[in-house]
Amino acid sequence: MQGTEADFSILLFVSPIVLWLVCLFFAVRVITPETYKTNLSSPELAEQLYLDLVSYKHRNLKRAYWAFLAGFVPLVVAGVYCLRLLDGPGWYSKAEINQCFDFAASRLRVKPDPG
Repeated sequence: MQGTEADFSILLFVSPIVLWLVCLFFAVRVITPETYKTNLSSPELAEQLYLDLVSYKHRNLKRAYWAFLAGFVPLVVAGVYCLRLLDGPGWYSKAEINQCFDFAASRLRVKPDPG
């Protein structure tokens, strides 16, 4: 591997981890305790603070959710890329794949008990 391909593979294998760290950042922001100033004498202000807080936490949970899901895209691409590198320069032919499946199926068949 040289130059651009090496940079691409590094980016490909690191990006799921980075996206999942972003997910953790937003998820931790939801559960981190904070102090809020409100006027308990005014129910309208207390209700507005509560609604703002719920909205803030919901936004951060949605961001964490999407970052978590987005991390699987480069993970799958990296898995396919890795398998492609392990496979060598060419893919197996259809006949070789069928032969492999036939061999596996022959080993999985239940043989009758002789006794």
